[in-house]
Amino acid sequence: MHGLEQFKYPFSKEVHKTLWLPEYWILESPRDWTAVNYFIKLLQNQPDVRKRNAHQRLKQDVDIVKKYVITGTLGEVAIDHLIKQLKAGAKRGICTDPIIKKFWDKHAISITSSTVSYNTTKLQFKSAITAEVTQELEASIPKRRRIDYGLDDSDDGDTTEENEEEGIWTLWKKFLEDLQIALSWHTLSPEKHGVIWCGKQLARRYFMPGELYERTLKEIPPYPVNPIHQSLRSAYSMVLDTGNINDMKKAIKRLQYLEEQGIDVQNQVEFLVDNLNIFAKTVHIVGNTTLMHSENCLKSDALWPALQVVAAYLRNTGQQAIFYSGEEELISMSQELHKEGQNDGRLRYYADGVIRINDAEVLIFEASSAYERCTVAKATFDHYKAITMGNVGSFWSLSVPIELFLVPDCMFGMLGVLRYTASRYCHASFDTFKKLKIHFVHALGSAIRQWTMSVIAEGVYLMHKVDKAEIPMSLPNSSNDALHHFIQLHWNLGGLQETADTINELKKEHGERIAAHRFDNRAPTSPTLTALVKPLIVRLTERKHSKEIEDDGPKSPAHIV
Repeated sequence: MHGLEQFKYPFSKEVHKTLWLPEYWILESPRDWTAVNYFIKLLQNQPDVRKRNAHQRLKQDVDIVKKYVITGTLGEVAIDHLIKQLKAGAKRGICTDPIIKKFWDKHAISITSSTVSYNTTKLQFKSAITAEVTQELEASIPKRRRIDYGLDDSDDGDTTEENEEEGIWTLWKKFLEDLQIALSWHTLSPEKHGVIWCGKQLARRYFMPGELYERTLKEIPPYPVNPIHQSLRSAYSMVLDTGNINDMKKAIKRLQYLEEQGIDVQNQVEFLVDNLNIFAKTVHIVGNTTLMHSENCLKSDALWPALQVVAAYLRNTGQQAIFYSGEEELISMSQELHKEGQNDGRLRYYADGVIRINDAEVLIFEASSAYERCTVAKATFDHYKAITMGNVGSFWSLSVPIELFLVPDCMFGMLGVLRYTASRYCHASFDTFKKLKIHFVHALGSAIRQWTMSVIAEGVYLMHKVDKAEIPMSLPNSSNDALHHFIQLHWNLGGLQETADTINELKKEHGERIAAHRFDNRAPTSPTLTALVKPLIVRLTERKHSKEIEDDGPKSPAHIV
């Protein structure tokens, strides 16, 4: 990993001229962005530089690089550390940090006096290469133009469905790689990281090509809906149609003690009964009293129990599924941060819940606040967390109906899961990996939303809003079927079985390919998943990054209430 990956866009010639060591920031890994390493490089280039001037040049470079580094990356962590280090105990423009002081007292003289011809030649060569790359990148930026991302008028309609789908993702890839359009994106924008947001009742982001977006919505395969078994519908409907809690409890018992049926139906009965009891015994009794009291009450009374029922159902079908509630560390993200050199425990990602199947993280859960108590800032942060915002008032006081703010930090969390899975089974096929869907359930305001994320092409990720269901606070009636919609959304999470099956397929392919090349002296010719699935790992903190993304969460169309 080199520094170039940490920047929003390549340095211009003007920025190159203002930096004392531009090649240092571009060619060196952010792990090596330390004051001592910088001074070594500076002395190798300028042996006669004085201590005070060296400190001033480092500070000037750090201030410039800070403006260009991508938020939440290892580069930002390194720059922030340098800023603190330079401020600590500074006297007359010289930092008194003990490590830096030791360098100048014991090592600087030997570096200055020793021959530096080899290192100077090497750095000059690197600098020439860097300048050449920068010039090529600048030359490749086209003049502002309008690109038609719509359908080709010459299309005769005879292409196959597969070719049409490939055409969609090719157009999206072209859109995401357009450097001129990218100038309008901030560093945490999903498009900056190759992510497309789309789905049910989700407004198109204003800079997205309208025709391509609509075409994509039509051609994305619908998320599979698990039907309620025909033999259960009458008894289940009797529960939903009851007018009071006592009748509801009696109807639940009748559903529970239906005549013995096949194991699949019995598993569904258990799922329905356990979900219905969450509301008959708790939610519909205490209502707003607890769910609006705090985020923890909402999670513990209604949302965590429902996800526990999903995990229990998956276990009944043979999957080793466990739902971990509370501040649960996302192991995949921690592993990827560790690979990037971010070992600070404070940078770990904690979700409000995680479902793991055979230790593979397949679902992330986040709640943004108590029932109908969420702020815009908190909600957007959680969405970017599966991005972050300041205290800007109640979400529900906004004049525009917004379904906002589910994803950014969780968006980066799911990217971390995908990257970790790709590195874990790096020799599996890319075609199989594209079938993998990581799930995200987000509670916001009065409803929950279900999202999935998958890789659709190299460097292109689809974050698809699958469904939305209100959290039912009162008994259902003929005009409000919220309880059924809530249960149906969780019943559809049985699709996590497909995610588990895909991971097992990846594991099998990975093992088979390793075995096939066990006695070969040559490496496999096709690229590994590690080379194809490599999103930038970003770790956000709510206090630090919320303001940058507060207006960039996913929104519903204005006509949807």
